[in-house]
Amino acid sequence: MELFRETVMFLASLALLSKFSHITIKSAKNISRVTHIEELAVGLILLSLVTSFPELMISLLSIFHGNVGISVGNILGSNVANIALILGISAMFSPIKVSESNLRKILTILSLTSLVLITLLLFPFSTHLLGGFLILVFAGYSYYAFRKKITIKNLGKHHEHLPKSLYWYVLTLLVGVMGVIITSHFVVETGIRIAKLIGIPEAVIGATIVALGTSLPELSTTLAAISRNHFNLAVGNVIGSCLINITLILGTVLLVSPLNVEFAIFSTLVVFVLATTILLEFFLGSLGRRKLDRMEGIVLIMMYIAFIITTFGVEITVMTHG
Repeated sequence: MELFRETVMFLASLALLSKFSHITIKSAKNISRVTHIEELAVGLILLSLVTSFPELMISLLSIFHGNVGISVGNILGSNVANIALILGISAMFSPIKVSESNLRKILTILSLTSLVLITLLLFPFSTHLLGGFLILVFAGYSYYAFRKKITIKNLGKHHEHLPKSLYWYVLTLLVGVMGVIITSHFVVETGIRIAKLIGIPEAVIGATIVALGTSLPELSTTLAAISRNHFNLAVGNVIGSCLINITLILGTVLLVSPLNVEFAIFSTLVVFVLATTILLEFFLGSLGRRKLDRMEGIVLIMMYIAFIITTFGVEITVMTHG
């Protein structure tokens, strides 16, 4: 009976998650339309910022509880899930096409992400100095994404009603995102309880359901965007979330952390994030195809599987020699 109840709650949470995801995407699309901000910019900043909220909260809570490892691991692991798993699954459902005009911006942001990751590996900055540097990178990235003038004009006789419309779209976007975050939490919690009821080990639960939980908002909103053929919004959401994770969120975490973080112990995670970032850059740019097909999706998913296996292997080695 308990298993049946948890399963019903799980399915209901998934249904609500899908509904709120579509509300979020529709609101983001409307904001893009009435402000004349291109979809890519909305995805890169607005949508990616609000869907990254779970990573920020979990990372800060981990810091306040004295567990820097979980905080940094969550940020880096979310990036691998965003690129390898989310875009991989999305490409399996439908080819993800990127317009030629937006390709250069996407490749620039991917290159910036790679440079930040290489900096984390090669240069042992102090925690607070590195945190400040990452936040400055985010500020520069935000300026780059919105460097074109935002115009609200040429909308004819309905111009006088625009402010109310814009405020309404922003409100519905926030409601949609909060709904996504809350329902994602219920999906994760009920999924954990179901896994325990059917006897799945807690270590496996932690490495799968909990680890993927903070990426559910990005996954659900990306799939919703692709189902409506808003590919630039979808790719912008994923890539923007990745850069926000390792600039704004990681920078904030390092600034408030009382401990100095040695990134050498996270080298495996950083290498995987770097590898997935470069792989996506190769698929979109070097091949000159400007899209991800099912084959590229399979490769990305295989990369994520390799990440899980390697992470388990490192964890088991540490536990064995601990």
